Amino acid sequence: MELGTRPFAIFSSIPSLHLSFFLLFKNILVHKIENENPNLPCSATIANRISSQTPPPPLSPKTSTALRRSSPIALFNHEIAESVRMEASIGRRSSPTQPKWRKVAYGGMQPGFQDNHTDESFLEDMIMNASVVKRDLLKVMLDSVSISQYVCIVALVVLVWTYTLRSSFNENSLMLLDIILLGAGFFVFLLTAEMLSFDLLLSYVLKIFFFITGVYFLSPIYHTLTRSISSDSIWALTTSLLVLHLFLHNYSGSTVKAPGALENPTFTSNISLNASIVASLLIASRLPSRLHVFAIVLFSLQVFLFAPLVSYCIKKCSFRLHLFFSFGLMAATLFFVYKLHGLLFVLLSGILVFVNLLGPYWLIRIQEYKFEINGPWDEAKLCFNITE
Repeated sequence: MELGTRPFAIFSSIPSLHLSFFLLFKNILVHKIENENPNLPCSATIANRISSQTPPPPLSPKTSTALRRSSPIALFNHEIAESVRMEASIGRRSSPTQPKWRKVAYGGMQPGFQDNHTDESFLEDMIMNASVVKRDLLKVMLDSVSISQYVCIVALVVLVWTYTLRSSFNENSLMLLDIILLGAGFFVFLLTAEMLSFDLLLSYVLKIFFFITGVYFLSPIYHTLTRSISSDSIWALTTSLLVLHLFLHNYSGSTVKAPGALENPTFTSNISLNASIVASLLIASRLPSRLHVFAIVLFSLQVFLFAPLVSYCIKKCSFRLHLFFSFGLMAATLFFVYKLHGLLFVLLSGILVFVNLLGPYWLIRIQEYKFEINGPWDEAKLCFNITE
């Protein structure tokens, strides 16, 4: 027993040789066991398991002497466990600390992380459906009345064109209609004006005079504008321009900037206005006389230019008056369209039902499926208007 314990006493007196010997013996023994039993876990796994366990307490001199005399193998196993623990602690002390990832927009790559690295804090600031507006069905239906109103106005213009081309309206009837519309629109505009003065009234009168004079002197040119174009091409082009006019029209405002309005007409509304004017000139070029051309062009420009302005002023003054005017206009339009043709009456009725009933209901239903996400990755938006 003394011969067996003498090597351990020698190695224990020299700490560096003692640790090197047991580390070498441990590695040889582990590799031999791995080669003979490939199904066993590898040495790194064994070392991690041993290092993760609570290290054995250091032996007192009496316990170490008793362990040498009783069982050298037990002392050998204890020394292996102690050496593995020391090796793991040295490795932990030598490994650098991993820096924490920070969310920076233009800081470049952070050491230890990929350029596209994200952690669990990346989606903390995500907001879902932040700008989604909860709509009320009744409010949407009331707002859609403005669309139906302008559709009826365009339908009335087409009716006047049709009756003029059929010679049902002569030039005197058209001139009387122009005077009535101009007087009624000017009267409504004056009643709803917030600030009215003599200078403002005089400026409006001068603008209307120059407008009418310019249309009258250009009537001979409009009369012969499309003489070399076939009538079928004129009808097809006019229909396409009117459809474009309805799609691009600004139903929430006015084509002409009203007094007190905050925003100017948009680019699409200007395109819509130009399309309606070209359609009016195409129809006017098919009339028999220059006075016919002047009367129909003046009528069309009054409606397409000033009807949205008058409607905007009425809505701004009283919403109930706006609803009463719109429903009365719808009833009159449906009556005159029914007198013209029954199929057109059905088509216009279907459009009005879709705009006022089916469209708002459809919009409310599909609002449930709207899903929008916002977060720090979005572009910055100004919360105020920049005005010169």
